[in-house]
Amino acid sequence: MKKFIPIFLCALIVLSCTESTLEDVGFTLTSLPAYVAYGNPGGTVTPRVLAPREGSTSAALTRLRIEAPGVVTSDVTVQFTFGGTAVFGTDFTVSGLIQSTLVPFAVTATAAGGSINIVKSNKILTVSDFEHVNLVLGYPTDGVKDGNKTLIITLTSATGADGTVYAVGRGGTDMLKVATINITDINEVFTATLSGASEVPPVVSSATGTATLAFNTTTKIFVLSVTHSLSTVTNGHIHRAAAGASGGVVFGFPSFASPITYTSVALTAAQEADLNAGLYYVNLHSAAFPGGEIRGQLIKQ
Repeated sequence: MKKFIPIFLCALIVLSCTESTLEDVGFTLTSLPAYVAYGNPGGTVTPRVLAPREGSTSAALTRLRIEAPGVVTSDVTVQFTFGGTAVFGTDFTVSGLIQSTLVPFAVTATAAGGSINIVKSNKILTVSDFEHVNLVLGYPTDGVKDGNKTLIITLTSATGADGTVYAVGRGGTDMLKVATINITDINEVFTATLSGASEVPPVVSSATGTATLAFNTTTKIFVLSVTHSLSTVTNGHIHRAAAGASGGVVFGFPSFASPITYTSVALTAAQEADLNAGLYYVNLHSAAFPGGEIRGQLIKQ
């Protein structure tokens, strides 16, 4: 069997026997600039992409490692911008964790972007443990069905406290200078218009009301808000029945003054199916109409 010797090894052997340099045999060595870039699991250079849902908290979906390979002579301030459809403070938040110590610290940020510091650790770091910081993302559950959102975080500059200017992107290229976060909306919204005409049988009442229910498809919990014009409410519930029919109480409200706010326990699979099928209605009762004065069917939007 033939043995193959890599060309580079041959060059090293030649150099070891002569006073030639790598340049003499056609090799050119170029020093990479000091740089800052996103870290990527496994050291790959594939684009940094996360796919969380609203409310995600796992480290794999919330932490973006920003690293500074090579010699770091002081703390490094990294600037970044926000892009995409996600809104800062509503769809996402940012904070920081210092390297492997996981010590939290504040990140300066606005709707346009911000900055974060890579704190020099003053220790000997291995190739797998460059000076770095973790940009930590939060994805609040906003209780609004507003669709999926995209967040694009672009590293734009990096400067050391000692004045050293670092290139941005792996090796000073465009690799690993942009992270894309695709945030999945977890909310379904249901609304109802309450009136006496919707009662079974209908009643004559000038009172009106509206209800909005935001259902979290991950936790299976909903938050309901009801506004109404009734002067006195003696009872208030969510009942189970189709429009035009009466049904039993499923959820009772603890207070009745407008606006009523109610947070459910986690729904069972059957309750979630009933909600999605339009089988829940809001009913407000009064002394004049103990069976219900205004009612409205909760309809998915």
